[in-house]
Amino acid sequence: MAERCDTCWHAVDLHEGERCRWPGCECGHVVQLELQTWAVVPSKRRLRTDLLALVDSLRDQAHGVVVVDNNDERDGAVDDEIAARGFAGARLQHIHLPGYPPNLSRLYNAGVEVVDALMASLGTERYNVCLLNDDVVVPAGWAVSLEKALRGTPAAMAYTDRLGRSVLALMTAPPPDFSHTATLWACMLRGELKLRYDEQFVWWYGDNDIDLRCRLDHGGTIAVPGPMPDHTHPSEETFNDPVLSRIANTDDAARFNAKWAARMASL
Repeated sequence: MAERCDTCWHAVDLHEGERCRWPGCECGHVVQLELQTWAVVPSKRRLRTDLLALVDSLRDQAHGVVVVDNNDERDGAVDDEIAARGFAGARLQHIHLPGYPPNLSRLYNAGVEVVDALMASLGTERYNVCLLNDDVVVPAGWAVSLEKALRGTPAAMAYTDRLGRSVLALMTAPPPDFSHTATLWACMLRGELKLRYDEQFVWWYGDNDIDLRCRLDHGGTIAVPGPMPDHTHPSEETFNDPVLSRIANTDDAARFNAKWAARMASL
């Protein structure tokens, strides 16, 4: 089946380094990613300017974006603004899942399921899924660097190394402390593994859970050298919302310990 141009979405046979060859198309885009790459972005009452800044940074780094809108009312106007940034037509999928408190695991899963269904409709078996918070801006070349590392190793997940190492680091054991955990707010998964968040974890403990599952059960995670994505409001919602703070620090923490304590003790 023909691949699609990253920019104009025309169905043409493209190879890395080639320009779109659709007759009359003037997008001039040079393909860099080897596989279809889609971003899943839960939007949790965040300022629209933050979401649009993320989309701007993804312009040449993703084939499409799935916005999982958790606002009380569907923000349809944002579609036009995202389309104006290059993600028009089939390249933008916008689903509305309101509800408070938001179940972040459920929001991510809903977005990944949309990507899985779209890839199945295209007959695409191998593809990348980027999980991104809506307050992140990724640097140029971010997606390409993660894809090359992910597809060159057995890892299930790739992310930028927050410890600043100069070589790839494959992680197949639990992290010794928080500084060694994966950056789930900006990472890439092997889409064909059909990984899902465990929806018993409402807030960020779902990140810790999927990090451990990738490390221990799915070939590991790969920490990739390079500039870190910019995370503009880390933990702001957790600190400012007493309900989310209680869920994260008490409820989800208890669920996480119940799920993992025995296995971690046996390692």
